[in-house]
Amino acid sequence: MFFRPLPEGIDLELVFTKRTTRRVNKDNTIKFYGQTIQLLPTKMKLNFLRAKVEVRWSSKGRFWILYKGKVILKGKLSRNNKLLKKEEKIESILKERSYH
Repeated sequence: MFFRPLPEGIDLELVFTKRTTRRVNKDNTIKFYGQTIQLLPTKMKLNFLRAKVEVRWSSKGRFWILYKGKVILKGKLSRNNKLLKKEEKIESILKERSYH
């Protein structure tokens, strides 16, 4: 069996994430887990009005917003985020269940 080393610059936490898409609002924001996230201008694009972006997030509460496959914003969801806490509670309950 042969293994290749991980290419430099690959973030495995970014690769193994949950994913969804969002449409950017007219004020250059998106809503995600009840939080409003502002998208700032980048070298790639001055504004993202009405653009479709991909949101990836990890179980650790970190998130990445990608436009055309490129990360345009990284962040962390608030520790007090009620929706995130609710999802974590559901996941812990499901892990504890035994299926016969």
